[in-house]
Amino acid sequence: MAEGVSGRETGKAAWYATLALCTVVFVSGGVLMGVEIAGSRVLAPSFGTSIFVWGSLIGLFMMSLAIGYYLGGLLADWKPSFSVLASLVSLAGVSVLFVPQVGYELCDAIARADLGLRLGSLAASAALFSVPCLLMGMVSPFAVKLQASSLAHLGNVAGKLYALSTAGSIVGTLVTSFWLIPAFNVLNVLRAFGIALILVAIASLLLFRSASGGLDRGTLTAVGVMFACACIGTAAWAHSAEIPRGRKGSRILAYRDSPYHQILIAEQVLGAIYDSQGLRIIAWDEKDRDAQALEMFFNENLESGIYAHSERYVNSVTYTDVLHLATIWVPKPKKVLIVGLGGGVLPMQFAEAYGCTVDVFEIDEDVEEMAREYFRLASGDRIRVHIGDGRQLVRRSAERYDVIMLDAYSSGGQIPFHLLTKEFISEVREKLAPGGVLMANVISALDGDKGRIYRSAYKTIREGGAFRSMYTFPKLPLGTKMYDRERWTKDMINVIIAATDEEKAIKKEEILRIAKERVSGKDPVVKVDAEAFLHHAGNMLEAKVSPAELDREGKDAPVLSDRHSPVDVMYRRD
Repeated sequence: MAEGVSGRETGKAAWYATLALCTVVFVSGGVLMGVEIAGSRVLAPSFGTSIFVWGSLIGLFMMSLAIGYYLGGLLADWKPSFSVLASLVSLAGVSVLFVPQVGYELCDAIARADLGLRLGSLAASAALFSVPCLLMGMVSPFAVKLQASSLAHLGNVAGKLYALSTAGSIVGTLVTSFWLIPAFNVLNVLRAFGIALILVAIASLLLFRSASGGLDRGTLTAVGVMFACACIGTAAWAHSAEIPRGRKGSRILAYRDSPYHQILIAEQVLGAIYDSQGLRIIAWDEKDRDAQALEMFFNENLESGIYAHSERYVNSVTYTDVLHLATIWVPKPKKVLIVGLGGGVLPMQFAEAYGCTVDVFEIDEDVEEMAREYFRLASGDRIRVHIGDGRQLVRRSAERYDVIMLDAYSSGGQIPFHLLTKEFISEVREKLAPGGVLMANVISALDGDKGRIYRSAYKTIREGGAFRSMYTFPKLPLGTKMYDRERWTKDMINVIIAATDEEKAIKKEEILRIAKERVSGKDPVVKVDAEAFLHHAGNMLEAKVSPAELDREGKDAPVLSDRHSPVDVMYRRD
């Protein structure tokens, strides 16, 4: 006979037993969805935040739940005991506690195996979350078995318990998304989930046993084991690093889990010494401080950098210098719009160099806070940071800009797809003043399979904005004397696409002539390094995209739209 709630207990005891059962069901449902939401942040540094990551997580969780439902029903028929149910919940908690311990390292190892975006993210999801999800999936059918007193009321009991589990999932989803991850380190959130499951298993087992006949030695032993697991998990939590380990030769200054990124600020330490165990002993060489870069990472991808100890404002991540080529068309911009803040290098450079007003549209307020604290992002009338989705802010803006820069495309290939579609480019085009220029920073190769994102971006900007003149400036190292097409095919680099409404595009010779004018004289227009400016201007890609590649029906690199934007697969084919 099942160790159920009804039939053996009456009155207050039955109410306590039912409360214990409902608590387990509700909390398990809530933690299940909380782990799924938090799991996306564990996979992000290695696999990004693409549709493949979410598809893998959702598919894996659904598959594990299906298996859990089936096995839970079998186990409930064979051993219908609340002690078994509490043990399942406790084991689920222990398995969740393993995720923060091995999550990032395991994802990185799977990513290095190069299984492809689809299979890699699915394999990582399965390795980390299949066991806890399966165990939590066993809870609901097990609870139905314990709660049901007769077949006549089985449907009603099952409906109530599954509704309770779903209600817990709703609460877990909203609380984790809206409050826990924005407020706390994602690994600590997962640790809290694991310990919460163990503690709920302990409390519910004690409550159920007290309501159904008292505590026996077996129950006390089970509680002791569960409590020991909770203590071990708490101890591991207390001794775990709050922030990731930095790269060798750097030290971590700040780390934050925002609603959109895992943001890390690291400082290069040129004088760092390592002992025999690999521990860092910081030994500053004061004369080298000006050459020590402060860098910002999103999901472990480098986004911005400056030489923080230099008296001048100097950027260490130099792709921003290429964007100053906007002055070829607009030598003295008055209003500039930048979509994507990063460390704030671009707005600082343009505000200081040209005395213009810079509006920045940035979705993540944590990025703004860290840019102001660590990257000298100035406050005032010249640089105005607007927090919100870039597309919505563009749509609501009543301003017209001389220069618009799209710089929200991560170096890790994590592109907000709605910020690179022909519909969005059309909205951006409406905010461009007559004679203005649009500059887009795309991370791509130029040729071959890895160049698809560049080719699609080129075609999308051309069609979406109805631009008549297009230019391409790959960011190549200083000293590059010729086009190295083999390197472009192999490597992902910053590729700047410029678009204007000129009826006839300027030839390369004219681009170089204008560039020399911009950096010459006693008071040159362009304030960045003259050699670098001329180098980037001279690297303009003369060969246009071929007519075949511009075919809007082309499957290799299509025009991106709100209805079809496969940017997630354009950095690497599976």
